[in-house]
Amino acid sequence: MRVAQQRTAAEFGIHAESFYLMTEADDSQPAFRFSVRHLIGLIGYVAISFAALKFASSRWLATVSTVTFLVFVASVLMAILGHGVLRARNVGFAIAVYRNSR
Repeated sequence: MRVAQQRTAAEFGIHAESFYLMTEADDSQPAFRFSVRHLIGLIGYVAISFAALKFASSRWLATVSTVTFLVFVASVLMAILGHGVLRARNVGFAIAVYRNSR
């Protein structure tokens, strides 16, 4: 009878705070990392999107448009006042929102 070999989560690249997808070439650095917080945010975004599609009305349009505008304004302010990576991320987000709104 064969004894099953127990493997730890670390051997698979799974850690308590994040999930890692390792590359085959270099196992020392994760190729892509996302946290549980990011997954919850993505699920919330998808849930609101589906709710807006199912119950489409002028109120949903106004709400989503207002939230998008406020996030855009916050991004522009953070791009002006931020430094380094924060500034670059917010400039990119503001450009993407502006280009998609036209």
